Amino acid sequence: MTDTVSIKSVFNHHLEQLNGTAAALSEIKKAALESFVEMKFPTSKNEEWKYTPTLLFAKSELDYSTTYKITGDETLLPSAFEAKVKIVFINGVYSKAHSTTSDLIEVMSITEASSHPRFLNYFNTLANNSTEPYTAFNTCFFKEGVFITVKKNAQIEGAIVIEYHETEAAQHYVQQIRNLLVIETGAIASFIVKHAINHTQSSLSNTFNELIVEENAQATIYLVQNELHHIHHINTWEVEQKRDARCNFFTYSDSAALLRNNLHILMNAAGLTCDTKGIYLASKKNIIDNHLKIEHKHPHCSSFQLYRGIMQDEGTGVFNGKIHVHKDAQKTDAYQSNKNLLLSSNAYIYTKPQLEIFADDVKCSHGATIGNLDEAALFYCTARGIRKETAKMMLTVAFANEVLNQLENEAVQQYVEQAIERALITQ
Repeated sequence: MTDTVSIKSVFNHHLEQLNGTAAALSEIKKAALESFVEMKFPTSKNEEWKYTPTLLFAKSELDYSTTYKITGDETLLPSAFEAKVKIVFINGVYSKAHSTTSDLIEVMSITEASSHPRFLNYFNTLANNSTEPYTAFNTCFFKEGVFITVKKNAQIEGAIVIEYHETEAAQHYVQQIRNLLVIETGAIASFIVKHAINHTQSSLSNTFNELIVEENAQATIYLVQNELHHIHHINTWEVEQKRDARCNFFTYSDSAALLRNNLHILMNAAGLTCDTKGIYLASKKNIIDNHLKIEHKHPHCSSFQLYRGIMQDEGTGVFNGKIHVHKDAQKTDAYQSNKNLLLSSNAYIYTKPQLEIFADDVKCSHGATIGNLDEAALFYCTARGIRKETAKMMLTVAFANEVLNQLENEAVQQYVEQAIERALITQ
């Protein structure tokens, strides 16, 4: 799969399998292929992928073109979150039969949507196919995904849950999922994105999401990434905010053999706000990588990054947070904080906070810390009869609560706190 001939051969076979409506996207796919062939899979020589080896994708002989066929007999894990509106994938394929919807939103499979002018008007407008190899890779090979529209002025009660269920059948091929979410003018919606995997085999997943938040709309995304077992997962979100729009992101990650989260937010009007938070807990020999970039392109915008990392065993964490303030983005207010706990001498963290400022009237700050648990606090707890392991748990959870206590969704807050405790106990 690493050589150009093999890639093009698989791609051509993939295109032949597309039906008539999906073939409308073939020109976009062909252009992405040329970019991908030129870039190839990134290696450690690529600065943006220096600490995140993803060559399992390149070396794999798995099937890149076959799509799973839902039988209805699949055994799915129970849902972690209750919701009136739920969008369900099974082994990378959208299952309308397992999903529930509302009159306030519209959900179509990518195949259904590909013939709609409104879909084509938004689709691929945010994808960096010429510079991001896994974005181009997804654009080449995706066949499954959804087009979600939250209708104008709709206010969705409760969170919309997007569930990715994976059974043992998923280990035989690479999942390439492509989603487009549009929050129309004046609408308010939140999403919880959760994986539910009932096998422990290695599998590969490359998911790409475009999120467009229209004028005076608000979108909140909760990514809950735990119990991913041995999955290798590249997860990319490209976001555009328009006038008076608000965007909130929270990411929790505590497993996966390799997990890479790419989040790029384009603040494309004046007076916008963007809030991003995250907790990552790397155990065993797992690698969890968070790459963020927030672009301030207009004046009077504010952004907030608050990330906390916990590394134990031989786990590796990577944080690369960039705030890019363009020359016209005067009166920008941007804050970034990344703090990390190392609970083992064999654990690693690579943190790189970045500010790129090309305007002169701004208020920007960033900082990163790496350390161990506070020995004085640990002694204070044990001196009062608390077992040392319990005290470590309490202090680590308190460290994570700097982020958790700021979440508006109580169900996510409680679930993640319990997930952190489970991850620490099973170290």
